[in-house]
Amino acid sequence: MSWTYLVALSDVKKRELPRHPKQYDLCAVTNEPLEDVVLAVAPRSYPELVEGLEIGAVYEHEVEKKYECCVERRGQDYYFFDWCRILTIIVAKNGRFIKEGSLDEWVDQVAGELEDVEMYPETGGLGPFWELVRYGLRGVTFGPVVCAKLVRDFDEWEHVAKDHGDEQFYSLYRRLRECFAYPNGSGLVYCEKPEYFLNSESDDRPLLGIDPT
Repeated sequence: MSWTYLVALSDVKKRELPRHPKQYDLCAVTNEPLEDVVLAVAPRSYPELVEGLEIGAVYEHEVEKKYECCVERRGQDYYFFDWCRILTIIVAKNGRFIKEGSLDEWVDQVAGELEDVEMYPETGGLGPFWELVRYGLRGVTFGPVVCAKLVRDFDEWEHVAKDHGDEQFYSLYRRLRECFAYPNGSGLVYCEKPEYFLNSESDDRPLLGIDPT
């Protein structure tokens, strides 16, 4: 598989002109391609992921206000998911995950280990990094509110991640922290090419706000 990136944008602006009825990155008047635009889309199971943005709206950004975070290089297939597994074991102190089944099922179970209503009542039971583990490479949009929450998670668990002693794990930890900090209250993060989930049968699909088929 090719390299996999999460893309962070800052200072995005909602495009006020009408959206093209079939393809968000075309001008509705001229049918010409639009430059430097992104569509805000959300999973059906958790539309709150996009909080701070409007689901289905097109956002413009300046080309230089963009940060690309590589989460997998060529030859590192599924490394991000293994990284999430290690992170979840560190946080939840539990490594009992299913080893067979679809990728959707595996991700749901790993993220489920970060859910605990009694421990995290202020978030409805969603623990540290839950949003990243559950939706990281699904092609959805992380709005500024969730980005800020994840930065707090990264900062709170920084010393534990470093003490884990895995240089490759910690390097991605630091890059992801920088990625989610980049929007700085006025941007978003998204997966540029969600190749792992192109054939997903998750209840999250079709994504909210996505172009009609």
